[in-house]
Amino acid sequence: MNARAYLWLARAVDALHLLFAVGVLLLGRLWIPMPLFSLILVVTVGSQIVTLGCPMVALSSYFRRKHNPHYLGSGSLTLWLYKKFGRWVAIPIVVVLVGVASVVAIVI
Repeated sequence: MNARAYLWLARAVDALHLLFAVGVLLLGRLWIPMPLFSLILVVTVGSQIVTLGCPMVALSSYFRRKHNPHYLGSGSLTLWLYKKFGRWVAIPIVVVLVGVASVVAIVI
Protein backbone atom coordinates (compact mmCIF):
# COMPACT_ATOMS: atom_id res chain seq x y z
CA MET A 1 0.00 0.00 0.00
CA ASN A 2 1.37 3.42 -0.85
CA ALA A 3 1.78 6.25 1.65
CA ARG A 4 -1.11 8.25 0.19
CA ALA A 5 -3.53 5.40 0.93
CA TYR A 6 -2.52 5.48 4.61
CA LEU A 7 -3.34 9.18 4.75
CA TRP A 8 -6.82 8.49 3.35
CA LEU A 9 -7.29 5.64 5.83
CA ALA A 10 -6.40 8.03 8.67
CA ARG A 11 -8.90 10.56 7.38
CA ALA A 12 -11.58 7.88 7.12
CA VAL A 13 -10.95 6.76 10.71
CA ASP A 14 -11.19 10.40 11.87
CA ALA A 15 -14.46 10.88 9.98
CA LEU A 16 -15.96 7.67 11.42
CA HIS A 17 -14.77 8.68 14.89
CA LEU A 18 -16.49 12.05 14.54
CA LEU A 19 -19.70 10.49 13.24
CA PHE A 20 -19.70 7.97 16.09
CA ALA A 21 -19.16 10.64 18.76
CA VAL A 22 -21.82 12.96 17.37
CA GLY A 23 -24.18 10.05 16.83
CA VAL A 24 -23.85 8.83 20.39
CA LEU A 25 -24.27 12.30 21.86
CA LEU A 26 -27.11 13.56 19.69
CA LEU A 27 -28.97 10.51 18.45
CA GLY A 28 -28.16 8.04 21.19
CA ARG A 29 -30.18 9.96 23.73
CA LEU A 30 -33.28 9.58 21.58
CA TRP A 31 -33.20 5.77 21.47
CA ILE A 32 -31.21 4.68 24.52
CA PRO A 33 -32.84 4.76 27.98
CA MET A 34 -31.37 7.47 30.23
CA PRO A 35 -29.57 5.23 32.76
CA LEU A 36 -27.92 3.25 29.99
CA PHE A 37 -27.01 6.42 28.07
CA SER A 38 -25.41 7.91 31.19
CA LEU A 39 -23.47 4.70 31.75
CA ILE A 40 -22.21 4.72 28.14
CA LEU A 41 -20.93 8.30 28.46
CA VAL A 42 -19.22 7.76 31.80
CA VAL A 43 -17.66 4.43 30.76
CA THR A 44 -16.42 5.92 27.48
CA VAL A 45 -14.76 8.89 29.16
CA GLY A 46 -13.47 6.72 32.01
CA SER A 47 -11.93 4.15 29.67
CA GLN A 48 -10.18 6.87 27.73
CA ILE A 49 -8.75 8.22 30.95
CA VAL A 50 -7.60 4.81 32.17
CA THR A 51 -5.97 3.90 28.86
CA LEU A 52 -4.67 7.46 28.34
CA GLY A 53 -6.37 7.79 24.99
CA CYS A 54 -8.94 6.64 22.53
CA PRO A 55 -8.32 3.55 20.39
CA MET A 56 -9.68 5.38 17.33
CA VAL A 57 -7.14 8.19 17.79
CA ALA A 58 -4.39 5.60 18.16
CA LEU A 59 -5.46 3.91 14.92
CA SER A 60 -5.59 7.24 13.09
CA SER A 61 -2.12 8.13 14.42
CA TYR A 62 -0.80 4.74 13.28
CA PHE A 63 -2.04 5.37 9.74
CA ARG A 64 -0.62 8.91 9.77
CA ARG A 65 2.79 7.56 10.87
CA LYS A 66 2.65 5.06 8.00
CA HIS A 67 2.03 8.03 5.66
CA ASN A 68 4.62 10.28 7.32
CA PRO A 69 7.16 8.56 9.64
CA HIS A 70 7.95 11.92 11.31
CA TYR A 71 4.35 12.45 12.47
CA LEU A 72 4.07 12.82 16.24
CA GLY A 73 0.52 12.38 17.46
CA SER A 74 -0.38 13.66 20.91
CA GLY A 75 -2.77 10.80 21.70
CA SER A 76 -5.32 12.55 23.86
CA LEU A 77 -5.83 15.51 26.16
CA THR A 78 -5.26 13.25 29.16
CA LEU A 79 -1.95 11.97 27.87
CA TRP A 80 -0.81 15.47 26.93
CA LEU A 81 -1.64 16.79 30.42
CA TYR A 82 0.22 13.90 32.03
CA LYS A 83 3.33 14.42 29.88
CA LYS A 84 3.33 18.21 30.16
CA PHE A 85 2.52 18.74 33.84
CA GLY A 86 2.96 15.41 35.59
CA ARG A 87 0.53 13.40 37.62
CA TRP A 88 -0.03 15.96 40.39
CA VAL A 89 -1.63 18.35 37.93
CA ALA A 90 -3.10 15.84 35.48
CA ILE A 91 -4.96 13.68 37.99
CA PRO A 92 -7.05 16.52 39.51
CA ILE A 93 -7.90 17.74 36.00
CA VAL A 94 -8.95 14.22 35.01
CA VAL A 95 -11.15 14.00 38.11
CA VAL A 96 -12.80 17.26 37.05
CA LEU A 97 -13.29 15.90 33.50
CA VAL A 98 -14.95 12.76 34.88
CA GLY A 99 -17.15 14.94 37.08
CA VAL A 100 -18.17 17.10 34.13
CA ALA A 101 -18.88 14.00 32.03
CA SER A 102 -21.02 12.61 34.85
CA VAL A 103 -22.97 15.86 35.22
CA VAL A 104 -23.50 16.09 31.45
CA ALA A 105 -24.68 12.47 31.42
CA ILE A 106 -27.17 13.21 34.21
CA VAL A 107 -28.43 16.46 32.68
CA ILE A 108 -28.83 15.19 29.11
